[in-house]
Amino acid sequence: MAQKYDAVIVGAGISGCGVAALLSRAGKKVLLLERTKLIGGRASSYKYKGHTLNIGEHAGIRDGYLDTLVQAVGQKIPDRGFFEDYLIWRNGKFEKAFDIVPKLNPEEMERVVRTVQEATPEDMGKYDAISGAELFRPIVKNPENWYMLNLIGAIWNTIPTIENQAASSVIEAMRTAGRSTLAGFQAAHGIGDYSRTISQVVKECGGEILTEAPVAEILVKNRRVVGVRVEREAKHDVMHDYPIGEVFTVETPLVVTAIPIWTVFNLISEKMFSSEFVKKAKHLNKLTANLGFMVGLKKPLFTEKLFVMADLPTLGYPTTIFISSNLCPTLSPKGEHLLECSCICEFELGEDRGLVLRKLQEMKDDLEKLYPDWQKKVIWIRPYFRWEEPARTPGRDGIFKPGPKAPEIEGLYFAGDSVNSRITPGMECASDSAMICARAILGKLPEVKPALEVEKPRKPAARPKAGEKAKSGKKSKKR
Repeated sequence: MAQKYDAVIVGAGISGCGVAALLSRAGKKVLLLERTKLIGGRASSYKYKGHTLNIGEHAGIRDGYLDTLVQAVGQKIPDRGFFEDYLIWRNGKFEKAFDIVPKLNPEEMERVVRTVQEATPEDMGKYDAISGAELFRPIVKNPENWYMLNLIGAIWNTIPTIENQAASSVIEAMRTAGRSTLAGFQAAHGIGDYSRTISQVVKECGGEILTEAPVAEILVKNRRVVGVRVEREAKHDVMHDYPIGEVFTVETPLVVTAIPIWTVFNLISEKMFSSEFVKKAKHLNKLTANLGFMVGLKKPLFTEKLFVMADLPTLGYPTTIFISSNLCPTLSPKGEHLLECSCICEFELGEDRGLVLRKLQEMKDDLEKLYPDWQKKVIWIRPYFRWEEPARTPGRDGIFKPGPKAPEIEGLYFAGDSVNSRITPGMECASDSAMICARAILGKLPEVKPALEVEKPRKPAARPKAGEKAKSGKKSKKR
């Protein structure tokens, strides 16, 4: 006899965990299914040589959509550490981000800020179709202004150049950067802590979570969802060309797919949808890409809680550098340190393994220019190339993305960064998408007891001037 649930969520990334938790809080019996061993998708973490590594580079935003989602499901925000300053390596030297501001053309930047602030939903729909360069080139001529605009867009949208970013995505990146000044964070026990915190609500509310449980088919009858067919991991069988694992059916009137929208057609025939919807979904399948490495160090390259953005001379890609263990010592064993270095590159780079290896070497060589002899401090190095979220190029954002509800099938909904939200890509977009999807199903988000307030980041103490003694942090007693 098939098991019965009020809702089945396919995919346990941030969006899948979020929808599952929100529906659970609303009183629904939920089954959350994940095809891999780890909860969290790209927002997961694992142990390596005593260090906690994230799958992908993750710098969160305080008071952003991820924080809102955690609080919306009634959970406490996990422990974390905050960046205290931002450095930019440009033209052979380090500069603080705010020291560059005086070099910017104020009239141009005022026009940029006005464009960002005044963009209406209708404007954003138009800006989905054009590039950031088409929107801002006519009003930005100063090289420093253009560099900062491109760098902000690249870091937030994970697309190397503003010429390839949808104008709406650049505007959202500028809005995000304005909201998150000095409020970026690292999770103290890896970003997977967020996924676990959100998803545990499912079990607390009587639901179930199954990993290594890929969905083979979404079952539909008379254009209404009636269940899913799940195939647990199949073992290799030399007697068969197509090994079959444990197969079971789950009855449910509601399925949410929190997977890339174009992969939905692996679970349900595209013939059940209009050709227009299929075309829209498949058009989104271009991804962004990150190239970089995680490094275990005997000594840190610097001791400050810095987020470094670099215009590396040889590599030619916008690059971010930070030492996670400076923010969160819990990420590394005692006496060791964790460096993360990642560049934003073209999707097509991953098609040429030889080029990937050459670019990794260029990254190492360029890093030597910033931090001479850094490789002498290395204990281990773990390179990676990853395809990331759907690319927000012109024609692939906002109005070009499907909404949360399937247009032709009752009881089928979508969540994730390939649908719904145009908020900054990654965890922010996925979190917003989860809440959009839950509202579409429930009408409104469930009311829960407010989460405990998390500690706010403290500003770095002012450094004493030459000849002055540092002030004591102790308060004097009143007499």
